[in-house]
Amino acid sequence: MASQPVEELFKLAASHRRALQTVDDLRDSFGFLDFEGPTFPGCHHHATLVSAAYCVSNLSARAAFAA
Repeated sequence: MASQPVEELFKLAASHRRALQTVDDLRDSFGFLDFEGPTFPGCHHHATLVSAAYCVSNLSARAAFAA
């Protein structure tokens, strides 16, 4: 990383911040960590539905903003 331009490091830091923000949003607004079942398929199903809800929410907000 020492050989990377400063601009690239700032972009990387910003993307990390956005990723943390997304995880917090998934946890707080969409219940990503609420699954307590014992099976991988159940956990995978829950994660898929939470991810889909997050995408629909973001796309709806962007469409409303663009209109």
